[in-house]
Amino acid sequence: MSNDVRIQKATLEEISLVLSMASLYRYDLSEFTKWPLDAHGTYRCYGLEVYWTHQNIPLLIYLHDEVAGFALIKTLQNGYEMGEFFILRKFRARKAGKIALSHILSTYSGSWRIPILACNHPARAFWTKVLQNYKITVTELIEEADALCVMEFSTPRSTSAS
Repeated sequence: MSNDVRIQKATLEEISLVLSMASLYRYDLSEFTKWPLDAHGTYRCYGLEVYWTHQNIPLLIYLHDEVAGFALIKTLQNGYEMGEFFILRKFRARKAGKIALSHILSTYSGSWRIPILACNHPARAFWTKVLQNYKITVTELIEEADALCVMEFSTPRSTSAS
C-alpha cells in the first residue's frame, strides 16, 4: 500500500486543483469552526497562494494515480510547519494520510510544528496516533489566543514508523 501513495510538488498550474480541494477541507473544518458559506455558496480558502512563493512547499498526495489530498508546508528558519494537511474522505480509511505523512517526514527531516485547531478532536487524534509510531518526542502546546494545539518535534534523517 505504501508504494501506492505518491507525493509530488504541486505546480502553479495545479493551484486550482488544490484550491478546489481546500474548499472541501474548509467545509470539513466548519464542523468545528462554524464558518459560514461565502456569498457564492462555497467554503473558499483565501491566502493559500503563499505556498507557491518563497521556500514553501505545496504537495499533492496521490493514491495510485488519483489525487487523494494535499499538504501545504511552510519553510521556517529552523524547520517546517504543516500549514494545511488534507486527505479526501474516501481515502482516509485506506491510511493514505498516514502513509503520505511518513513520506513527507522522511523527505523533509528536521524540526516540525503542527498547529491544529484545539477543538478539532479527530485531527488531534490522527496526529497523535500517527506521530506515536515514530521514535521521536512530541511536545504538545496549547496556544489559547489562537485556540490551537501545536505539536512540535524533530525527525532524524531517515524517519520510519515502528
